[in-house]
Amino acid sequence: MTKSVIKSVKTQPVGFAPILKHYFERCAIAKIIDENIELDPSRKVLTHGQASMAMITGILFQILQLYRICKFATETRVLDVILPNITPDQYFDDRLADTLDTIFDYGIGNLKVLVTIQSPFIKTKIKVVQQKMKRLNVLNPLQKDILTILEVPMECYSYEHMFDTG
Repeated sequence: MTKSVIKSVKTQPVGFAPILKHYFERCAIAKIIDENIELDPSRKVLTHGQASMAMITGILFQILQLYRICKFATETRVLDVILPNITPDQYFDDRLADTLDTIFDYGIGNLKVLVTIQSPFIKTKIKVVQQKMKRLNVLNPLQKDILTILEVPMECYSYEHMFDTG
């Protein structure tokens, strides 16, 4: 019989962090934010894109107050899985609030459009929906509800407008 080399195993719960990391990478949210929103030169570690990912993660893990994200990063490995090179002390509330202020100044609507337009993953999903809708030739009630929730004017999805690539 072979001897076990491992003396002990310590597990750490990470929840759905690996799935979330994969989704963030496919959507390229941090990259799009960082390419479009200027970072203050005094900020050396955490970019606006990374801070945004941390705040989105916090919301999904029901950490809704900015001051609690630093503690969340210290007590769990979730943010370490998503952003492995960032230490927990970098998620302090003033830094995260700075990102929110900068995004507000840039224009949250402008950023939402950029992420939707520039993310290859989201563009692919939109094309699939467009192809299905073209075959159906009408919006079903669920699609109309989704467009309402996303605050997309219905006229943007008229077939003349939607498939006009010029």
